[in-house]
Amino acid sequence: MPEETFEFDEDSYLALLRAGIDPMQAHGMLREGWPVIRMFPSGGRLVKIGRVGTGEYVQIDCDEIDDDRYLVVGGAVLTGDQERFVARLLGGDLT
Repeated sequence: MPEETFEFDEDSYLALLRAGIDPMQAHGMLREGWPVIRMFPSGGRLVKIGRVGTGEYVQIDCDEIDDDRYLVVGGAVLTGDQERFVARLLGGDLT
């Protein structure tokens, strides 16, 4: 499988900060986070969900700009039922 690359621009950083996600934490999860959930919900959009270094579960949204090359466009911190559901799927310890 080819290695994916993730790019950030000024709008990427602002979108993550508005969502309450530290861009460096997002960067680490995108490149090295495991386990993660990967989804391709619609035309060229990649969504990755995983745990960041702070212990939070986050969703990072990326648009494909070329084969295996993505631009980070937004994200969300998962809370409540979403967080518990993802933790169960990924083998986390939330009950």
